[in-house]
Amino acid sequence: MKSKIIVGNQKMLMGYKDVKNFVDNFKYKKDVIIIPSDIYVSYYLENGYNVGIQNISKYELGSYTGSVSALQAKSMKIKYALVGHSELNENPHIINLKIKQCIKNDIKVILCVSETMKNKNSVNELKNQILDLLEDVKNFKKIIIAYEPVYSIGTGYISDINYINNIIKNNITLTINTTRLSYEASHNVG
Repeated sequence: MKSKIIVGNQKMLMGYKDVKNFVDNFKYKKDVIIIPSDIYVSYYLENGYNVGIQNISKYELGSYTGSVSALQAKSMKIKYALVGHSELNENPHIINLKIKQCIKNDIKVILCVSETMKNKNSVNELKNQILDLLEDVKNFKKIIIAYEPVYSIGTGYISDINYINNIIKNNITLTINTTRLSYEASHNVG
């Protein structure tokens, strides 16, 4: 059985004092992948954390203000990239290009897949989504699938554990059987 992974996406929720306090007091830095705002990535790296980046460009290099390429992330020793988060509302083709850039640059992809409340019980929605996102991708060992239903983001709603297990077993695992999986639960700070 593969080891469990815990990913903490800090989104855009922390200022410098909060980040410093977290870095100084969090005891599990080797057991968790922290995905901070880009501005704090080097700070976490300097303090020995496993770090991911919140988004990655579909381009290797170029004049794309505000973007970070997989090549740049690799040069900073970043090992993970969050790709396809529902908040970014990207089309499957763009997500697919980002996945390929990550794999090309030896960065593990944390691929976000989701469903809406309207499509909650649709048997093929997640399968089709995953197949679209991973079209022509050859190396599934670099991909971690993170399942977070859109209707759970920021609402405090968490699906029943039996439903989650069914989704993972019947929709995700059967589609890509060499990939690690996680369930993302949303947490509001405050």
